Amino acid sequence: IWGGINDDNDYFVVNTPQFNIATVPSAGTAVFGDSFEVDFRSHGIVTMLSLDDQPISRFNQVLITIAQSFRNTNMKTYGVGGRLWIKDAGESPAILRVPLVKLSINIHPNINGPVAVCGLSPDGSLTDLGNAELVSKDKQSQTLTVSLGKKSGPWYLLGSRSPTFCTKRYFDARYGSW
Repeated sequence: IWGGINDDNDYFVVNTPQFNIATVPSAGTAVFGDSFEVDFRSHGIVTMLSLDDQPISRFNQVLITIAQSFRNTNMKTYGVGGRLWIKDAGESPAILRVPLVKLSINIHPNINGPVAVCGLSPDGSLTDLGNAELVSKDKQSQTLTVSLGKKSGPWYLLGSRSPTFCTKRYFDARYGSW
């Protein structure tokens, strides 16, 4: 359960070209240089993963996960032979809360056109959440900004807008049966 990282209320950030993670124990902003900034409305975690082996800043397809708490409501613990064992019975639903976050990613200046935001829910439903805001900062960089967590979630796919993006047909063609 995400409830705190340390007593100083600091954030924890990992930044690689194809994977990023940011987490905070309470409301606040996690910043990693020129790469990204995440404004959390409460404690939570955000992960960003490139799905096409391109750097996230090239921004072709990026999967984003946001979460606040996760636990199985039927997890059982017991001791055997002096060790603690955890059995996930899987009989009860998991609890997953989605925090509100505003995510800003610095992306390559050659990315143009609308960037679509597709929400993926645990029940398998897809929601087209519109386009992310794309703002040029200068000739060398631009920022993509999106607010997540109000609708859908906890997974979001960001990519170039197409007529079929955020449809079952799109996901079946790219990733097999959804």
